[in-house]
Amino acid sequence: MGKYLKPGPGRTVFQEDGRLWPADGMDAENTLYIRRRLKDGDLIETTAPAAAATPAPAVSTPASTPAVSASSSSGSSPAGATATDTQASDASGDKSKGVK
Repeated sequence: MGKYLKPGPGRTVFQEDGRLWPADGMDAENTLYIRRRLKDGDLIETTAPAAAATPAPAVSTPASTPAVSASSSSGSSPAGATATDTQASDASGDKSKGVK
């Protein structure tokens, strides 16, 4: 388990992956990068905030979702298929079409 760290006063700190460190802090593993930020005063160790007493409201979903009609996909290529793919599998049986 890592330490709970937040940026020092007046500091903007980047995480190792390039994202900004949250101002209210986050858990972090003890890596060389983190040790350097602590030594430089960029990050300070603090206690994690207490969990909220009331749970967040659940996100509601729409009662009905639009149905996809079968007619809209008839005669069309499968998702991701290219014109070359569909030419190679035409009804004529000639598989050499569209093959490079």
